[in-house]
Amino acid sequence: MPPTITVSSLEGDHIQAAGALSRCLLELNYPHAYIGGFAWSLLGSVRPTHDIDILIKLRDDQVDMMTLRDRLAQMDSHFATTPLNFYFTCDPVDPQQDVLQQIAQRTHNVLIETLRTGSLGLPETPEPLFIVEIMKLSLPILHPSILILTKLKRWCQTHTSTRPLTRRKAMSDRQDIEYLILWMSNRSMTIDFEQYQGKSKDTLLALVRELRDVIHSEDHTEMLGALRNVVTNDDWHLL
Repeated sequence: MPPTITVSSLEGDHIQAAGALSRCLLELNYPHAYIGGFAWSLLGSVRPTHDIDILIKLRDDQVDMMTLRDRLAQMDSHFATTPLNFYFTCDPVDPQQDVLQQIAQRTHNVLIETLRTGSLGLPETPEPLFIVEIMKLSLPILHPSILILTKLKRWCQTHTSTRPLTRRKAMSDRQDIEYLILWMSNRSMTIDFEQYQGKSKDTLLALVRELRDVIHSEDHTEMLGALRNVVTNDDWHLL
């Protein structure tokens, strides 16, 4: 039976892991951007997140994600690969010893989800970027103007589900979406459909249209107004 691994949800651990990861990826010249709950936390969200999602553009078909993970572990012994997962550990890992056992003995492990651009309907390039300055680090997240669309895509697929686990995930996605709508509205930022590479504008507009219709059906006038603020006049008329 494999050992139980404890995963950290502490912001400080996540930021330390992201700093090390970005340093290595920049050295290897791999464009990347953080997405998911970690990106939201860098924008001020306090909803706990249990992993780091990072979107990486691989240079060619000669390098797959497992090969890149192994390369990162060679560059920095705080990274560790297992058959299923990729971790950052606050204490270095000895690759000559049982890696799983070493990770299981630590409490500040950060689970990292490495996602290839274009997979799972994600953008085909990790751009444009929005740089967050935190703890003397400059961390790149996918720009909020398209980051919101990555979360909307999944929510539209799950919010009508009757399965309890799926509904809970849809609810947390909805919270993230509404947080980012308000964040963008307060900064006069709008959704940039054209910058989301790999999906047609009509497909992306349909996601926002579905959200608008749900918010309207709930008579949530404040959120509907905020959504209106983050969609340009021309795009709003296309909904």
